[in-house]
Amino acid sequence: MERKVIMEKAQTLQIVSIFKGLNADQLEEIIHICKRITYTNGETIFEENSSEKKMYIVLEGEVIIKMWVPDESKEVVLSKIIKGQIFGELILFDDDPRSASAVASSDVTMLIIEKENFLNLIQTQPVLGITVLQNLLKVLTARLRHTDSKWRHSVFWGGI
Repeated sequence: MERKVIMEKAQTLQIVSIFKGLNADQLEEIIHICKRITYTNGETIFEENSSEKKMYIVLEGEVIIKMWVPDESKEVVLSKIIKGQIFGELILFDDDPRSASAVASSDVTMLIIEKENFLNLIQTQPVLGITVLQNLLKVLTARLRHTDSKWRHSVFWGGI
């Protein structure tokens, strides 16, 4: 890949929180393990209970994360993922099936990182790996706190 193109793609990653604190060379390493992919509005990216091992980074567009609720016989939207945000990151840490589905809610352009490529990179580039993992923990912690807050609100107002 031409150096100029790689550097332009690396600059794109600067908007992604999990890559905060990485230098240009480290961002270039990330680019080498990414694949660009597009989905059209309404297209399913992955289904709940599927097992493909990819993390997604939204560059343009929006994705909804939804889950089937059997007791209510309906799907519930859990979150909306927008430009610069990630989803599907839990697969990097375990091999359990997806806990929810992801659907493009507009035309969307994303980067995907395969689990195996990610693990190889953080093992061979430990400084990069520590930075990305710390940033991933911040994202996961923020999401957990948000879920906790919603749960508390639901209990307080009698929803559970």
